[in-house]
Amino acid sequence: EARAASRLNHPNSVGVIDFGRNGGQLYLVMEFLRGRDLARAVYEDGLLPVQRVIDILVQVLAALAEAHHLDIIHRDLKPENIVREQMRSGADFVKVVDFGLAKIRDLRTNITSPGLVCGTPDYMAPEQGRGAPIDTRSDLYACGVILFQLLTGRLPFEAESPTQVVLMHLSQPPPDPRKVAPDRNIPDLIVDICLKALAKNADDRFQTADEFALALKAALVTTADRPSAQHN
Repeated sequence: EARAASRLNHPNSVGVIDFGRNGGQLYLVMEFLRGRDLARAVYEDGLLPVQRVIDILVQVLAALAEAHHLDIIHRDLKPENIVREQMRSGADFVKVVDFGLAKIRDLRTNITSPGLVCGTPDYMAPEQGRGAPIDTRSDLYACGVILFQLLTGRLPFEAESPTQVVLMHLSQPPPDPRKVAPDRNIPDLIVDICLKALAKNADDRFQTADEFALALKAALVTTADRPSAQHN
């Protein structure tokens, strides 16, 4: 985690101040974050307006774009690993944390062995669930799951066991967010973006974090004047 996070220098990534070994004890010093993780915030405060959801995802993708540029794949993106602090203006400021499962692609030694399935099943890309080689687009799939969850209040795939969830990610198409949460009046353009991010084949997803973010920003402009996007 220290090796991965210390290479990052982006406002939306948690900052590592120092790390090393003190005798036999490893230590890691990171910046102190005052916000709440996104899972806790949504649990305590309820679903966010669609426009704020988009703004949060754009910040997450900005952090990922920097990490991916450095050949770092997070591999465990989920709301618990996104810390949100509300600024005095009312806007959200986001930090992506916990690079403990990160894979640095230009190093021979990785935290995990090839073929070992690592991550959180609810947010795991199909190729990750199969134990197949992954790339930066696997993180973008996890962002698609997070977007779906923030829009609808539930995960795209739910089952009694983690294994069943992984199998659903592998084989079942995601449900339409508009049908899952009809009262949210989710704009069609946002739905299209979400479902593209959740494509089973990585070639059918957004290919970079910047491409994903640009699509969301364009959708934000389109929906900015819609009362349904502002109040639901």
